[in-house]
Amino acid sequence: MRACALAVLLFATLASAQDEAAPLSSDAPVAQSALDAGVVLLPALEPVAPVQPAVIERRYNLLLPILEAEALHFTLAAANNLLSREAFAQVSWDSTVAHFDGRVPWTFDVDSFVINQFGHPYQGTLAFTAARSSGISFWWACIYPFMASLTWELFFEVDGPSFNDQITTPLGGIYLGEVLHRTSLLVLRGKEAPKWLRVLGAFLLEPVGQLNRWMLDERLDAEDVQDFPPTFAMVGGGVAVGSAFRDPNTFEIIRVLAPQGNVNGRMTYGMPGDPSFRYTTPFSHFDVDFNITFPGPTVSSVFTRGLLAGKQFGSGKTRGLWGLFGQYDFAEASLLRVSSVGFGIGTSFQTVLPANFTFQLAGVLSAVPLSSAGSLGLQEGVVRDYHTGPGGQAVAEARLIWNDRAWLRVAARTWFIAGLYIDAPGWESISYLTVGPLVRLWGPMAVGADVVMALRRAKFDDDLFDRSVTGATVRVTLNWISEESLGAVGR
Repeated sequence: MRACALAVLLFATLASAQDEAAPLSSDAPVAQSALDAGVVLLPALEPVAPVQPAVIERRYNLLLPILEAEALHFTLAAANNLLSREAFAQVSWDSTVAHFDGRVPWTFDVDSFVINQFGHPYQGTLAFTAARSSGISFWWACIYPFMASLTWELFFEVDGPSFNDQITTPLGGIYLGEVLHRTSLLVLRGKEAPKWLRVLGAFLLEPVGQLNRWMLDERLDAEDVQDFPPTFAMVGGGVAVGSAFRDPNTFEIIRVLAPQGNVNGRMTYGMPGDPSFRYTTPFSHFDVDFNITFPGPTVSSVFTRGLLAGKQFGSGKTRGLWGLFGQYDFAEASLLRVSSVGFGIGTSFQTVLPANFTFQLAGVLSAVPLSSAGSLGLQEGVVRDYHTGPGGQAVAEARLIWNDRAWLRVAARTWFIAGLYIDAPGWESISYLTVGPLVRLWGPMAVGADVVMALRRAKFDDDLFDRSVTGATVRVTLNWISEESLGAVGR
């Protein structure tokens, strides 16, 4: 009886399996003979095809950044026309046609230094970041600030279209715009701060980009920005305890500034030295340094340089990268003002030394198609107190880091500018040297001190420009740092 019950159970099991499986008619006699012999064969299973990863279609919007750039133009033009009643904004059909029929030819404009060298490049960043946040890659997005600048020059101003604006606005907008775009995404994708604070920070850095993310539910951000690159950032505030300017020939003190408040920050994005990171897209490595003092005569600066295309080198204790860099610089120091856009060959690397020391060095030698430098800012009622021309620029920055406790930093920048686009041609050289330590106190807090020295030498057949000056400033700041390693990678 037990044998009969077991046979019935086995038959029912096989029958149930055959009912659930696809019928295999050719194997049926074999299964029956096996059953007669008291052997149970499980039905053959079809091979399972491997699961293919989902293909994510890249999405982008080519029209949205055009509409946003021109909407911004209309807004600025309306404000200048209706509120401030600026003469250049009184645009008419005849003034627009004059840009095309030769009555108002292309020229070099006479806007103030800050407007031309920072305001216009920032306007370029708005068009560029509108394209980047619409899913457009870096190189294709470069078209948008060029076209936006051109439409502004031709259709939104009475004055003749400006050669210098058509160079400075898009190039400065591209370089500074990509820095702001990547920094905004870095802030937005962080986890430390509350979401509302991260959204606010991203908006302040990249207003058009954050607006697009809100409208498009973050679906169109370009996919060429890594989520968490190796990054070191610091931001702080303190006091500029004294600034003095003098004539290097006569040693006469020209101007002395009282102590002022100071806000500063710097960031290295895509730190060289991390073997797991790949510098495959433009600005996957960049440095940015900003500083502003107030109240009183404002001293401000923004220095950026980023890798456009390059390769990694080294292994073990020494790793780095080299390639083509783009740079945008703006320094408004009252008596020492300079701004430039350019591109050149450079490198950035790190080497680990004995006794818990790390040495980092970066340098770029650039050609500058267009740069501007001030006279001295001493002449009352002079709007165009600077000149414009081509030249060259070099920067070298070294940091010696000790055991997550402190560093000594030296940064040198120099520009040589030929003042070709003025009535009295000439040349000038402007140099900045910054030296100072940073000491970590506890956790992410560190105290820093910098001595900033500057030198301007000029040779022009015009008293407005033919002046030399030296300056020095001492800054003491309390800073928040993002990494207790002070930017040393893989130690």
